[in-house]
Amino acid sequence: MNGPAGIAGALSSKKLKGETPLNMAIGQQLAAGIILLPVAIFFLPRPVPGPNVILSVLGLALLSTLLGYILYFRLITNQSRPLVL
Repeated sequence: MNGPAGIAGALSSKKLKGETPLNMAIGQQLAAGIILLPVAIFFLPRPVPGPNVILSVLGLALLSTLLGYILYFRLITNQSRPLVL
């Protein structure tokens, strides 16, 4: 299972050498969203939840991702990088 992650790590270290960790994280999240959006459209739940439920799930997802990234990048800033990764 670590094969694809190892390949991705090797390729990103060669191709994205000058990029900041924040730029790489933003690119990763955007790429994941673009890849998953067409799949998600075909697997919508039946019946479709109401707008309150959809907004609540989106809000939780955005807030938890935001909090996770703030904590992660603060940890990288305060600690040496090899200890974090």
